[in-house]
Amino acid sequence: MNRINGIVLESAAPLNDGLEKVNVIYFIFGVIGFIIGIIDAGLKEAIAWVFFGFAVAFVVKAVISDVCMRRLFFMEFHLPTPDISLPELMGAIVRPLTTLGMTVEMNSDGSPRIIHNGIEYDVVINHGFDTFSLRWSLAGARQIFHYTYIKYYKRAVGSMGLIAFTIQEELNNKN
Repeated sequence: MNRINGIVLESAAPLNDGLEKVNVIYFIFGVIGFIIGIIDAGLKEAIAWVFFGFAVAFVVKAVISDVCMRRLFFMEFHLPTPDISLPELMGAIVRPLTTLGMTVEMNSDGSPRIIHNGIEYDVVINHGFDTFSLRWSLAGARQIFHYTYIKYYKRAVGSMGLIAFTIQEELNNKN
């Protein structure tokens, strides 16, 4: 029985975005802020405390999205053709990914680099495991000046699902 390593995608849909569940913290911290404001100073101050609660919730969501973004770095997807060379991989994915509005470049080691929505993804083949990873990095000044990973996480889950599915689909079509 052949065991399949890595995630096999059935569609180009975005990866699971766990941040939608986290939005409830805005309500929770807003209510907590309102209660503290009423107890501490009355109704006028309670509104300020609600906004303070929203700010704390934003910081918590940013930290959670940072952790989730770092987990994406280590996701492994199934590689349908484990013995594929880097030039063959480049040849298989350049056209479909550029058609989708992505930029495909070759790294100095010959591996593909895909740029989409301000995020760079290096395609890393995990030899011996029949998998590949998409190692993301923020392009340009975004590495220094990002204040939160929330918007980059949302972009990454969409792009990584599309890129990984396209790679799997193109390599399946080659077989």
